[in-house]
Amino acid sequence: MIAATASLPLGAARRVAAFVAGGPVARTALCALAAAACAALYALLTGRSPADVALSGQATLGQPAADPHAWEPAPSSPSSS
Repeated sequence: MIAATASLPLGAARRVAAFVAGGPVARTALCALAAAACAALYALLTGRSPADVALSGQATLGQPAADPHAWEPAPSSPSSS
């Protein structure tokens, strides 16, 4: 179940990476515009400020930035098929 759920965003990420590789500068800008459109849609649907989306996670980033040597990524486990 987890593998099936995780494969959807991974597949989407691979398609976006292939798309961007075809013209990195212009296509990265298009992806940024798409992300902005998603943030605007979120703000419209929820009634929240667009800053809620744009700044989400900013406080969490302060911890690894303050002590980068203490941060270690979670070990990746081999996927089983």
